[in-house]
Amino acid sequence: MDWQQVLAGSLKADSEQFGIQSPAVEWLGFPRLQAYGDSWVEAYWDIESRTLNSRGTIFGGYYGVLADGLLALATMTALQDNEHFVTSDLRISFFRAASTGRVRMRAEVTNRSRSLLHVEGDFRDESGQLLAKATAVQSIRIAE
Repeated sequence: MDWQQVLAGSLKADSEQFGIQSPAVEWLGFPRLQAYGDSWVEAYWDIESRTLNSRGTIFGGYYGVLADGLLALATMTALQDNEHFVTSDLRISFFRAASTGRVRMRAEVTNRSRSLLHVEGDFRDESGQLLAKATAVQSIRIAE
C-alpha cells in the first residue's frame, strides 16, 4: 500500500473521495486532513448536530469514530509500503463537553517497535481547551 498516496488523497479538498476508500468513512462524515508530516497528522471538524447526544453535547461514541480514523492516519505516516496494521487497543478519556464550534484534532506516533506502534491524539475546542484524548496500539503486519 502506498501510504503517502492515501495521506495525500486525504488532503485534497477538491476530491470527491477521501483518501481512505471505505463506505464507513463517507457515512460517518470523517473530516479531511489539514496537514501531516513524519509521525503526525492534524484535522479540523465542525461539530454537526447529528453527532450530539440527548444532552446536546458530542456523543462519546462519535469521539471513538474520530479517534479511530485520526490515529489510523497518524499510523500511516510511520509505515513502510509493505506494511499494514490493525488497531489492537483504543482508549478515550473525556474532559469537557462540547456542542458547537470547531474541534482541532492532532495525533502523533509516540513509539514504534518492530510489531507495535503507539499513537496518541487530542481533541481541542477553538479556545484550545482539551475536550478528549485518545491512545491506540496498532499491530503492524507485513503485507504478503
